[in-house]
Amino acid sequence: PMDEKFMAIVEPCGLRGTFNLCSERLSKMSPEEYRAFYRGHEIANHCKYHPLAFADGEEYVISDEPFDRETSDKSKLHRFDGVAGVYYKARANGTWLRIADNEAYKRCIEEGHRELEAVFGEGSIRSFIWPYGQQKNRELTEYVAAIPYYYGDRLNHRRDASPEEYYAPPDKERFYVCARHNDLLEMAAEYDALSDDGELKFFCFGVHSIDFERDGRWQDLDVFAKTYGNRRGDYYYATIGEIYDYSEATKRIEITESEVKNPTKIDLYVKIDGEKYILKAGESLPLA
Repeated sequence: PMDEKFMAIVEPCGLRGTFNLCSERLSKMSPEEYRAFYRGHEIANHCKYHPLAFADGEEYVISDEPFDRETSDKSKLHRFDGVAGVYYKARANGTWLRIADNEAYKRCIEEGHRELEAVFGEGSIRSFIWPYGQQKNRELTEYVAAIPYYYGDRLNHRRDASPEEYYAPPDKERFYVCARHNDLLEMAAEYDALSDDGELKFFCFGVHSIDFERDGRWQDLDVFAKTYGNRRGDYYYATIGEIYDYSEATKRIEITESEVKNPTKIDLYVKIDGEKYILKAGESLPLA
């Protein structure tokens, strides 16, 4: 229901996004209904079961007792519903999350990818987002980096650059969230005020739809969508994968004394002597 409310606000304004889905939770609609609901957006593999990973250097004690949310020992891990290598782990606030050893985590990634593609179509899942942000696990970090996904690690973390540095991600592993639901309007206004210096600027807000409901901030999303949506002359609206494609395409522009050429399959927005142009895929613009 929260995703439906989210879509009802952003879609009429032409905003597009990447939705991070755990395949375990795809059960309420048919594949046709899921494809229709998310049409025009990107689906990312958010790992089956949404597990935390075993952290390098930490030791875990696994209980053989049946798991009970109320009475189980919170200092131990408890086996998760018969899935090998996946366990319940207590949070600091006393609630439980899921955690997986390395082999189980890899299976969760692979199964999540396969099961999402079974719903959304072969070749449709090109992105991966770590549950809980990048994990402190070198083996899994290297494993994810070797998968030909668009991005692997930081989208669920607030960027560590200063607030003034809204830059296009330089590679597949450096996609930063610029804003959350609770500072969306503030960060968007800051981004909008940046000078047009010819450098690619990138704005991405990361949120769970339910965050707007829980904190009573649907009005912020509505204001954001109506303020910054439906302005294709000012902004390029895209999914994370498309932003990465676009960023990579800009690196291939060919500039000579007589022309600027776009050898890619993506239309690019360029500014020449202060004038803005759309440099169509495969085409050139003459230089005076």
